[in-house]
Amino acid sequence: MADSEIPTTLPAPRLMPDCEAWVEVDGEPAPVYSTTIRGSKSTGYIESIEGARFEIYYREGRRKAPSKDYTAELYLDGRWVHSAIFYKTSPLFSSAWDSEERLAIYSSARISPTSERFFNFTKFSETEDEATSCKEKRVIQQMGSIQVRIFRGEAVEAPSQELLAKHELEDVVVHENLKLNLTHQISLGPAQDTEEMEYADFKYIDSLNDTFVTFEFRYRFLELEGLAPPRRDASTPLVVVTPEPEHTPPAAHAEPNAASSLAAQQATGGDVVPGHISSSDDEAALIKAERKTRTVGVKEEDKPRLKKVKSEEEGSSGKAVAKGKKGKTEVIVLD
Repeated sequence: MADSEIPTTLPAPRLMPDCEAWVEVDGEPAPVYSTTIRGSKSTGYIESIEGARFEIYYREGRRKAPSKDYTAELYLDGRWVHSAIFYKTSPLFSSAWDSEERLAIYSSARISPTSERFFNFTKFSETEDEATSCKEKRVIQQMGSIQVRIFRGEAVEAPSQELLAKHELEDVVVHENLKLNLTHQISLGPAQDTEEMEYADFKYIDSLNDTFVTFEFRYRFLELEGLAPPRRDASTPLVVVTPEPEHTPPAAHAEPNAASSLAAQQATGGDVVPGHISSSDDEAALIKAERKTRTVGVKEEDKPRLKKVKSEEEGSSGKAVAKGKKGKTEVIVLD
């Protein structure tokens, strides 16, 4: 396949037509190999380069506003890093398709209210020391992945500015016996000063085990691992699409409970969505606690006025919102 034919964006499933995501490595869009779309998940492979800095872009491309607010949440190697809230009442849905207003850009992890660290690829770390190796199944299972996960719900005002906890992301080290066969992993650069953020809270409709839509980039050293696809003939499509099931929305009054949702999967023998952990009380509690410390980076210039809503223990999450100047269209930017 000629380089000019290799796509550099990952299209969304049909649930979100005209939406897409892509990764830029050292400022250049990364070619996306072996793209597949199955159900509510789009997957593709990109090449990782040791020491290279990267950013993730998500574009809301629809002309018709959705019926619910939603968050586009970034996960790196199985760990939540950032979120951006898209409001159903935002004027961005009437803006040009290539407008910057439609973009969420993720380039760094906020580690405190006023500091952040940019993303880069580094050499994969293994250890023979059981005590220092990573024990989180969901992280181990998702090493080598960059995900943008879409969750629907309702944005509400945060009850307190004290929700933002220090969000350190230490480098993951896995036990050598796991034989993950990876060359690279994601690391963070040195801390940099940044603007302090304000909060928005979010009440979820979709549970953590039932993501509305997922974009997944599997990063690999393609030349070494042989993951780049062979040259195709004219009959081979660039994108493989399989039929997706109808996504049945939950009852409007139902607030998800991460622990009970996971437990229900186990009790009914239901399948866990690929890319998510299997159910256990410990892991469900970890996810629930993680959601409580999430920060949203929203360069938000015309946010709809939100009514004060009491934060609930279940189904809500602390978010940070960076406010811009009034009178302009909402622009969602994470940097």
